[in-house]
Amino acid sequence: MSKTISSRLVGQSIKHLRQSRNWTQDQLADIVGYSVRNLRRIENDGTGSIDVVNTFADIFEVSALDILSGDVFFYIKKHWRPSSYNTYSNLLFAH
Repeated sequence: MSKTISSRLVGQSIKHLRQSRNWTQDQLADIVGYSVRNLRRIENDGTGSIDVVNTFADIFEVSALDILSGDVFFYIKKHWRPSSYNTYSNLLFAH
C-alpha cells in the first residue's frame, strides 16, 4: 500500500514546528530567506517542492520524511515551551 503525500500536511508540519520553537512567521522567514508572504503560503497551502521541504528539515533538524508524513510531534514535544502554550497547558494541567 502506498501513501500519498499531502502538501497541506507539509504546511501544517512546518507551522507546528515553527510554533514549537516559539518563532513568528517573520523570524522563520528571515532564517529561511523567504518572504513572509511566501512562508504563509507554504504553511497554509503546503509545497510540492522537495527542496523547500529539505530546507525546513535542515532548519528544524528533523528528517524531510517526517515533515512529508506529518510525523513531527516527537520534535514538537522536544522543543515545547509551556510559556508559549499557556492556553494548552492550562487545559492539560487544570484540576
